Amino acid sequence: MHIQTHSDVIDACRFCFMCRHLDTTGNVSFREADTPRGRALVLDRIRMNPQQLANPDFINAMYQSTLSAACRKHCVSHYDEAGLVLQARHDIVEQNLAPDAVSQLVQSIEQQFAPKLIGEGQDVLILSTHEDAFEHQFLHLTGKTVQMLHVNDTGKTPFVLGFWDQAKQMAQQITSLIKKSGCMTVVTNSPAAFDALKNDYPKWGIDWDGITIEHSSTYLARLVDAGKVTLSTNDQSVYYIDSDYLRNYNDIVTEPRQLLEQSGYQLKPFGTNPEESYALGEAAMVMDQLYPRLVELMLDRFKNMMDQAMDRIVTASPYTLRILRGAGIDVMSLEEALLASPANV
Repeated sequence: MHIQTHSDVIDACRFCFMCRHLDTTGNVSFREADTPRGRALVLDRIRMNPQQLANPDFINAMYQSTLSAACRKHCVSHYDEAGLVLQARHDIVEQNLAPDAVSQLVQSIEQQFAPKLIGEGQDVLILSTHEDAFEHQFLHLTGKTVQMLHVNDTGKTPFVLGFWDQAKQMAQQITSLIKKSGCMTVVTNSPAAFDALKNDYPKWGIDWDGITIEHSSTYLARLVDAGKVTLSTNDQSVYYIDSDYLRNYNDIVTEPRQLLEQSGYQLKPFGTNPEESYALGEAAMVMDQLYPRLVELMLDRFKNMMDQAMDRIVTASPYTLRILRGAGIDVMSLEEALLASPANV
């Protein structure tokens, strides 16, 4: 079983309570099974008796994890509890035990997969996985003419759901289009897409042959520091919500805040514990589709953490932006905040 590759995590986490307060699901379900310790205990039992992998309660516990990796990041030994859950999901799929809702969702993503490359001959390629205005925002911020690649998914969603073969097939097609474009740099505003191209693809044997993969926050920060981009000036107070994929998977914490501060925003701390994830299940990719009630509970907790109902939030995650905006919370994407004029903020 694939979970055997993370036996050290099972051995360590099953006896440890130290990070339970950082588990996003556990903080709203109040179930031991929704903490790293609880999941490790479940997987230890499966390790001893593999037939128990078919237990629907055990399967549900694996898929209810938000994969925020906050526990891994702040663990003194950095045990990869998020990686353990990914391996467990891979085992579930390989044994044809994936819940119908999960299988149907992956099938839908595959059916809609039709990556489209627009333009050619430019050094920068914008990769967009959401119905947003990022390409136009990027143009307004940088003045650069770019190529664009539109995809409904990079393979990240099938991967986190345990369908690794499907994920790798999608990755190969996207990689072919990126290399065909002749670009030198790929920029995306999606932390999940960035993490997929930057970290997952090379593990799947993909060589970028000198192409640089960047998240929009680090790319824009470099241009601002070099004096190639001038940001609008604002003097509003905002709360920046970290993306799980930026902070906990890629250690990108400074650049988004730096950009907001350079644009004149006053950053205020959100919540009671800066180590927690407030991204509402972002790293699980489709948490709101598979477990809408859990996300509602996370939203309720998020609202209770706000100082005031009219607080303005900024996030670099399109997923978190969509969830918060759907709940009527005053929220901007990072790019929207950088483009905002004082009169419109």
